[in-house]
Amino acid sequence: MRTSETAHPGASPRTNEPLLLSQTGLYSNIITKQIAPGVLLYAPTHALWSDAADKRRWILLPPGTKIDTSDMDHWRFPIGTKFFKEFALGGHPIETRLIEHLADTGDAEVDYRMTPFIWRKDEMDADAAFEGASDVLGTDHDVPSRNDCFKCHIGDTGKVLGFSALQLSRMSSSPSEITLSWLVAQGKLSAPPPPGSNFPAPGGPATAAALGYLHANCGHCHSENGLAWPDTQMVLRLSVSERDPLGTQIHKTTFGVPLQRPQNAPYPLRLVSRHADQSGLIYRMSTRGTHEQMPPIATEKVDTQGLGAVTAWVNGGCSSQSDCNSNEYCDPAPGACGGAGTCKQSGNVCTAAAAQFDPVCGCNGRTYSNDCFRIGARVPLKHRGPCP
Repeated sequence: MRTSETAHPGASPRTNEPLLLSQTGLYSNIITKQIAPGVLLYAPTHALWSDAADKRRWILLPPGTKIDTSDMDHWRFPIGTKFFKEFALGGHPIETRLIEHLADTGDAEVDYRMTPFIWRKDEMDADAAFEGASDVLGTDHDVPSRNDCFKCHIGDTGKVLGFSALQLSRMSSSPSEITLSWLVAQGKLSAPPPPGSNFPAPGGPATAAALGYLHANCGHCHSENGLAWPDTQMVLRLSVSERDPLGTQIHKTTFGVPLQRPQNAPYPLRLVSRHADQSGLIYRMSTRGTHEQMPPIATEKVDTQGLGAVTAWVNGGCSSQSDCNSNEYCDPAPGACGGAGTCKQSGNVCTAAAAQFDPVCGCNGRTYSNDCFRIGARVPLKHRGPCP
């Protein structure tokens, strides 16, 4: 909870600043919650944690314009583009944020409007709250100030988080779902990749979930243009060119690397392979209410699901072979073929034991002379004894 900021709905730092959400173009009828024509609903593959608030997001591109995708990692949006994000608890909206691209002067505070709006109790409109507010509408939800918005968004060239090649790279569930392929097909990108191209977080499902989570929740500050760069030089952002998990800057700047802040943290390294319980990043992700918590703002509750995904990844967790290194295999609990497991070494483990006959059945339905041969083949155990 922030105690130094209170809501000032009438305070307006600009002329012609919309003071009501109904004046922003999101709704054609805010009373009935009718979204305006041309405003498109979208969702990132990896969401930013917001203390379990439900969120909806929309984009409004000016007619006839295209997104500048000459840098596939850092999209630039045409002047006039608007992004909206709604936060709701218990089915009731409590806040909606607006990011609007106004100009291209090179001064972010001139070029972009970032305004949070707090919904009224009757849900008939929402008021601009430039200084933010704490515990709005009787909830524990804090609305950030405009300055706090810039702290997180300043690290990206286009000042928008969650609408990117990586975040929109997935199979669509409907013809109208906004994905990278949909944007290519609609001619919305200035330099589109070849049709069918996708740039998801690398690795198998378990690895991609962890890397995607760090990218979405930490990468905007922990990147070369982010607010935290002068203090840590740690990269928690993915690039579309990074296809090998071990080759990502996330992996290279975390595992075995000394933790720089806070200096009195109980764990000296950022991440320790196979030991999440000894990893500084895991410690900070699981902390709230002190200066040691990460993220440092906009959250008062630990994201247990996200923390679990990163913890499992650090501990060598896997859900498929693609989550493991080339000299490892994904080993679930016996009989749990296809389930979550742990990456284990699979080198030449059979020596004198190779002569012993103690058959086991692998998850591939093949019988191996003993467990050594199964492990050497990198096949999970279905059960002991020969396959039927």
